Amino acid sequence: MHQRPQHLTLPRGFDDVLPEITAVRRRLQNEWLDLCGSHGYQAVTLPPVGFAPTFTDSHHAGENRMYEFDDRKGRRLALASDSLPAAIRLATVRDLPRQRISYAAPVFRYERRPRRYFHHLGLLDLTESLAGDEDRSTARQIQVLAEFVAPKVTATFTIADPGTWLTAMAVPSTDLLNVLRRVRPAERPAIAADIDGEGILVRLAERLVDDPSANNVGSWTDLPDSVRRRIVRAHALAEAAESVGATATVDLSSLHASEFHDAPSFTIRPADEERLLGDGGDYSAFARRFLRRPVRANAAMVGLERLGDLVERAAQAAADVMVLSLDPSTVRTADELSRAARSAGLAVWTDSLDQSMAAHLRDADRLGIQNVIALGTRDAAATTFRIRDKDGVLHDVPRDQVIPWLLSARSHRSE
Repeated sequence: MHQRPQHLTLPRGFDDVLPEITAVRRRLQNEWLDLCGSHGYQAVTLPPVGFAPTFTDSHHAGENRMYEFDDRKGRRLALASDSLPAAIRLATVRDLPRQRISYAAPVFRYERRPRRYFHHLGLLDLTESLAGDEDRSTARQIQVLAEFVAPKVTATFTIADPGTWLTAMAVPSTDLLNVLRRVRPAERPAIAADIDGEGILVRLAERLVDDPSANNVGSWTDLPDSVRRRIVRAHALAEAAESVGATATVDLSSLHASEFHDAPSFTIRPADEERLLGDGGDYSAFARRFLRRPVRANAAMVGLERLGDLVERAAQAAADVMVLSLDPSTVRTADELSRAARSAGLAVWTDSLDQSMAAHLRDADRLGIQNVIALGTRDAAATTFRIRDKDGVLHDVPRDQVIPWLLSARSHRSE
């Protein structure tokens, strides 16, 4: 098999994105930032590189998958491997006591699976105040994501809360939580029994084996009110997602990303799939470690490429119309027509006759261009232009009606 030279290939973790997919991702990114703006989130742009400690301080989730290199002063840099620390770092630059930001951030990770160059569509609430309703930001972010995702794909929001487990421990321990996270729910009661002296954690682990959604919490009278209150909060967050048309469930046996969360969190999964579409929740514990001061932080993200793979996409035409100059004397007429068409919002592919007319028409077909206007010497002063559509039908259109005709043709194609 012929092997392409290295300068014509890409390293692992990167992929070329062709026009059809690029069009979908641009649309999704613009919709995301516009929707977030309507909820008071200000769009920011995160740089694709930073100092390596930005992506390893207080957590090591992406450390062995980072692209690292030294700058001219020998300082260790890295391509952004996670959007959350990058967003929190940026938020500190603004030095505001309360802020909400949104972004479409590039993320680079060295992984075996192809097409792993990706973007996070993300949100961050960061506040210096520790007072107030601690779940309000999470509920708002769930609703933003639900408004964005629900009309596009069938997905389920699953609400969890590692803090429920911490509250049930005699001595709250994130180390123990990480041990429990790595085993199946059915194995957790035995592990808890070996460690937890008061037994509340054991009873919670036992209940969640049979009822991970905790729908019967009202009958769990052997659990303290502090634990049951957290369970009620999780169900309230599920209701927040359902209020905007999303499907939501509660699974308190889930300890997804519990190294970051000690309060409510959530995941988003497409129907019948295990691979995540997005996640989020209360990241205050991580933010406090990262910034080394008391703050509250709530964040959420959805994978742009992941979502783009799930939504419908159509072939992306290079232009709405191809304008061909059949003779040097018609170039000026072609340029005038092209400028007017672009001013009206049409995309125009201009060209001169440098091959057979049949070859130009084949090019238009391959590029998805559905209308062709070929301008000969007589057309410079003509009152009508002839437009060839994708089926080869010729339409004689008055010169001053060409642009409305093309706009109408595009409108009919999109219906």
